[in-house]
Amino acid sequence: MRWNANRFLVGSLVVCAGIVGLGMTSTDAAPAAVPDAEFKALVDQDAKNINTLLNDGKPARKTADRSIKSSALMIAAYAQSRMGKNPADDAKLATLRDTAIKVALTGGKKKYAEAVAPAKLLSADIAAGKPDTKPVDLIKATEIDMEELMYQFKKTAVGGLGLEEEIKANAKKLALKPEQISALAQRILVVCDFCDTLQPASGFSATKPKKSWDQYNADMKTSSTALISGAKSNNMKDLQAAFTKLDGSCVACHNMFK
Repeated sequence: MRWNANRFLVGSLVVCAGIVGLGMTSTDAAPAAVPDAEFKALVDQDAKNINTLLNDGKPARKTADRSIKSSALMIAAYAQSRMGKNPADDAKLATLRDTAIKVALTGGKKKYAEAVAPAKLLSADIAAGKPDTKPVDLIKATEIDMEELMYQFKKTAVGGLGLEEEIKANAKKLALKPEQISALAQRILVVCDFCDTLQPASGFSATKPKKSWDQYNADMKTSSTALISGAKSNNMKDLQAAFTKLDGSCVACHNMFK
């Protein structure tokens, strides 16, 4: 499998939309690339979410800033993950990363009018500029916090992507197509990288031990990797089991660390 413990300069997952807070460290680990098919699908999904919420500078949702920042960060991560895979693409990927960072900072600070123009450029086929192609610490670059990162899992009614509901629904009855499952799993692995660097706002304690946090992270990675394998073989039984385990880990983590 393609999993690498520090693919995006940050690490593992707690998929729990209610967790908030931020504890930052940084690492210089080189990321492993999001695959071609999932890269375009994920960029398209997040770019659409951003532009819909921006609504040409007049967002209808009060929490648009959080979802915009979350989706922009993810696009930056997808792009940076692929830099170095094909040096000829690095300028384009760094341009996409830097444009997404700009959207994260402007949209995240509710400077919606400033975010509109760069947001419309967000595409896997963005025209290459002349950016610095060195990797950057995306947490620091976007000033992301845990609540903003996890906003993509919230309901679409509040501006999220509805990912938590999607996971729960497929744990009960498998409905997503294999390519959709692969994209979802790749997204979760990206979030995994960020959350290995983040901690709950209250830190760790006897009732909220780091050991449990780490175990939930490991469980999320295992379940997401199983989803990718199941999607490739189109094994319904394995996919159902992986979604069930993923949902269970999320609920357990949420109950302990929220």
